[in-house]
Amino acid sequence: YASQASFLEKLRSEGDILWTFFTRDKFGNWSVKPHAAAAFYRFMASWSIYLRNPAHFGFTDILATLPPPDIREYDIPITDVQREMMYAFLVKGGKGLFTDDGMGVQERSKLSQLAKGFLYDKTSDKRRVAMVESNKPAFVANLARADVAEGRQVLIWTVFDAESDILAEQLADLDGVAVLDGDMSDQARADLLEAFRL
Repeated sequence: YASQASFLEKLRSEGDILWTFFTRDKFGNWSVKPHAAAAFYRFMASWSIYLRNPAHFGFTDILATLPPPDIREYDIPITDVQREMMYAFLVKGGKGLFTDDGMGVQERSKLSQLAKGFLYDKTSDKRRVAMVESNKPAFVANLARADVAEGRQVLIWTVFDAESDILAEQLADLDGVAVLDGDMSDQARADLLEAFRL
């Protein structure tokens, strides 16, 4: 819910939906706050739709013909620079070296950025991006190149704009690479999506 609402610009950030409607227990499990359940479902109904079977509403029934997902996990080694920065970040935040207990959205966001090869730095009114040595962008770019070489269309979903920019730069040698982000006009988005469908 959080990522889709954020992507559709119904929230300022994913944290808005998490801390407004959800709570997390000591085991890390999320649940809707009992007193916020009605408000949560009103919010969801204001921008989303849940369809058990699209054919019941006149849409094409493609669910029966979808192949099962092909899920692959890759272990991408952390660089020495990332390891050093991660430990420094955890110690500075009072989290220790070997635990993620009590880490909030901001801490996890910083570690996620670090893993992807950058850190946002907001030391002034303007947000800057500091690059960090990482094996992940090149690895993801090579996966995309391999799929393109086999004639597949590739869509890479990212969390951060900087991550998209890094991958676009890594894939600059391929034809048709484009980045869709929240700053694009509605027409530019529609044109880009249409080009992807062709």
